[in-house]
Amino acid sequence: MNKIIQSKYVKELENRGVNPLSGEGCQLGWRIDTDVSPKAKEHVESFYGGMKLTHYGFNGWAFDGEKYHASRTRAYKDHKLKAGWSTHDGWCFKLHRDHIEKLLVYLVLNQDNPYVVVMVEGGHKDNMRFEPILLVFDKQEEFESFRMGVNAETPPDTDDEALEQGFLVQKRQEWSDFSYSYQFGHQSGENVHGWTGKRIS
Repeated sequence: MNKIIQSKYVKELENRGVNPLSGEGCQLGWRIDTDVSPKAKEHVESFYGGMKLTHYGFNGWAFDGEKYHASRTRAYKDHKLKAGWSTHDGWCFKLHRDHIEKLLVYLVLNQDNPYVVVMVEGGHKDNMRFEPILLVFDKQEEFESFRMGVNAETPPDTDDEALEQGFLVQKRQEWSDFSYSYQFGHQSGENVHGWTGKRIS
């Protein structure tokens, strides 16, 4: 199980090939200039139902043979290309702030192939702030432990992190109207019309 808190969403996007650069690129203030690695390009286009990225990126990407690293200034040591790495310019688009979590979930589903992603709402209660979180379960057994925790009557006396997270989610629901939802890996989403089966991207 992997727990991703909201303050880590941008870093997790970057790790998956989508690098939000600045909120100042759009005078509306709703969209963020965002670089996309060559590997993530197809997923971003698919997320938006077949939108095609047409503009080259700003900072470029370095590829170490396994992973893309965002921003040339951070991808190099002392501004020199590391041995065995190659570079790619990548692409760019403006990411709507409201889509950060949803795009991250889509990338997790399509790049990491988990069993299920649980999206837990954030909010405020009694002068306390609860960050939104994503719980990524690789195995069905982990998710079943989480569900047991959601329905547990007492705090779990175990080291099972999935069970513990389920109990904490249950407490959030008791404290306020926090909700959570599931996105199963096998439903990661192809852009196919639901009635006709026609592909739209």
